[in-house]
Amino acid sequence: DAESRSKARYVQGLALRNEEKFAEARTAFGETIKAITPIGKAGAWTELARKSQRELTDPSEYYLPRMEQFAAAGNLKAAHEEANIALKAMPTDASLFAQRGLIRYEMVRGKGAKIPDEAQKAIRADAKTAEKDEKLAAESAYIEGLLEEELGNADKAEERYRTAIKLHAGAPDEAGKYRVALGHLLLRDRSEGAAPAPAPADDDKKKKKEDKVGGMDGLRERTIVLHPWTPLVVGTVIGQVPGDDVEDKETTARLNETMKLAEELIASKNSKIKGQGYLLKGIALSKMGRRTEGLKDYAKGLQLIDPGTKTEDMAKLIEDHPAFQQPDVSNTPNEI
Repeated sequence: DAESRSKARYVQGLALRNEEKFAEARTAFGETIKAITPIGKAGAWTELARKSQRELTDPSEYYLPRMEQFAAAGNLKAAHEEANIALKAMPTDASLFAQRGLIRYEMVRGKGAKIPDEAQKAIRADAKTAEKDEKLAAESAYIEGLLEEELGNADKAEERYRTAIKLHAGAPDEAGKYRVALGHLLLRDRSEGAAPAPAPADDDKKKKKEDKVGGMDGLRERTIVLHPWTPLVVGTVIGQVPGDDVEDKETTARLNETMKLAEELIASKNSKIKGQGYLLKGIALSKMGRRTEGLKDYAKGLQLIDPGTKTEDMAKLIEDHPAFQQPDVSNTPNEI
């Protein structure tokens, strides 16, 4: 009967899919769905057939979540392999190229200028292919910016991040990660180039906590990695930043722009994005010599990003400490 023939065709589609004959599988699933429509019987297998069809036409139905799961578990190799399979199924989908480009970047993050040429070319190629979709032009520029920053090319990275912010056409919060990336880059000492972000140690992978920024999932976001010692280390580092007045105009301009980016992030209703804004503002204020304000804002950012007893206690300790009850002397006019 018609229902049995439809079921048989669906089983053929599953077998073809498992053999990675994706075009033939899509055809089989399409014929199955077309055949079951006039039958009018709703059953578990009919919904499975529709779901199988969606999995081969919409990356968010199966492949993107799988890639994100592997990446979250620290298995970037498996995430990369899943991306390659997904592109066999949907070879023209720009979002898959963007996702694979980010995965490839994460696989070499921390190597700096030692990233092999072949890996660089692969990341750039994925970014350029994703750029063909206007909706992903900003993400493409962002991926290129990440790579340039890793390589120590601060000016090129800055240009790419600015382009990402300019090209972004979605909700403002979705561009949060672009502003965060630009803000952190502006805070770097240009005389030494853009130091690459260190790769997480193997021993810390099980301890790290990831918070997403901007309302998008997985590796489409750069994650915030917070080690349990982060509050203590940050408090110490900010407290030791020299309080010399910033003299050169370029550095002053970069710090002022970072402050503006920080305020834009703080205006968000998303607590994670708001927290990133306070982190940027805290570092910028500290570099301006306003260390007390900087440390307080940084603690506030950590509390928003990683709410809990540890960060609450740290914020209270800073707020109640006598050393932080006095105004920053670096900004007090010298009346002598």
